[in-house]
Amino acid sequence: MQTVKSKIKNFIYYYKWHMLIIAFFVTVISVMVHQMVTREEYDIRILYAGQKIFSEAELTAVPDALTQLGEDYDGNGEKTAQMFDLIIMTDEELNEAYEMGYNPYYLNGSTVKENRDTLTFHAMANEFTLLFLSPENYNLLRNHNLLVKLADLGYGEELPAAAMDDYAILLKDLDASVFFSGIGCFPDDTVMCIKRISESKDGKSKADKLQQDHIDLFKKIVAFKLPADYVPPSQQENGAGGEQPAA
Repeated sequence: MQTVKSKIKNFIYYYKWHMLIIAFFVTVISVMVHQMVTREEYDIRILYAGQKIFSEAELTAVPDALTQLGEDYDGNGEKTAQMFDLIIMTDEELNEAYEMGYNPYYLNGSTVKENRDTLTFHAMANEFTLLFLSPENYNLLRNHNLLVKLADLGYGEELPAAAMDDYAILLKDLDASVFFSGIGCFPDDTVMCIKRISESKDGKSKADKLQQDHIDLFKKIVAFKLPADYVPPSQQENGAGGEQPAA
């Protein structure tokens, strides 16, 4: 007759791989749930996809500019912003990056492919609606009918002067790009646009709220005007630079 101890040993012997697989998936699911529960929520979340590699100072300046331009959309008394950047380069741009000293271990063809796949995923999801894109990535999303027309954002037939076409704003043509270093640090060919909401009904009300908040920010960025007393850093006394406080 088998003892309880021997039964347990036999069970573990015959089912150890099943148990390991179950343990693996339990661990993965636990980590995912923990990340979802503890993930910080932001009033503003933008996605950038292009060839730009941001400096540490720029990674701070971008959310700072967005919070100055945007609102406390969740009403918790604090304005917060985050940029999710995807480095997507051509082979030629990758080689130029290597010549500038970037580590191929962190930036290579595989990471670029992963970033392209990530952009495709986010294009179908509802996590980001305000996009800053390079021309290549902009054309990709536009050709798949994933963007909202400017006319449907409330501009009607009279599009903003900085409109590149019916869907996008050329960032460098905006006063906000001149005034805020966190807007002006994007490449000159960067366009700003709004992504369509996925047709999925799951969490659609939250996605609609997210989109409306970012449409509001989009319009504020477009409408921003330089203060009457603004002096470019190059013309300031002693050539002093630095971003002026928002009016």
